[in-house]
Amino acid sequence: MISFFIPIRKGSKRIKNKNIKPIKNFKLGLTEIKILQLRKLKNAINKLNLKKFSPIEFVVSTDCAKVKKFVKPLKWIKIHHRNKYLSSDDCLEDLIQEVPKICFGKYIFWTHVTSPCFNEKDYLDFLIKFFRQSNNFDSAFSANLVGTYILNEDNKWVSHNFK
Repeated sequence: MISFFIPIRKGSKRIKNKNIKPIKNFKLGLTEIKILQLRKLKNAINKLNLKKFSPIEFVVSTDCAKVKKFVKPLKWIKIHHRNKYLSSDDCLEDLIQEVPKICFGKYIFWTHVTSPCFNEKDYLDFLIKFFRQSNNFDSAFSANLVGTYILNEDNKWVSHNFK
């Protein structure tokens, strides 16, 4: 079994409610986009009959009532009701220690709603490459190098602007 762990907390410092802020037709914004991508991934794995990826467990860990309400009807997703402490800014190490108690896969893939450009095709490509190399590795990390900063026309940071 493999597990996908998706932490979605209520609080946010720089952008208020960033994980559930509406984006175009997505009422729950980044959360809704990521859940849709993971559903497409699940369907692609089933359609391609990729038995080495089955079964898959999807776990949303959240303290947000809106996220819980959105995810609850989706029976293929397990909800972890994250407590207040594990939703704070300074608890990452403790959350990492909690994940193996929540997820039961041999491999746990931790992904974020704040990476909407990493879509179902990227996940599938990653899984295929990872399992092709799994004899050599017990973990992996994915990131994109950004060589520029996001500034507005006045050369002020956009990515650190609360408004």
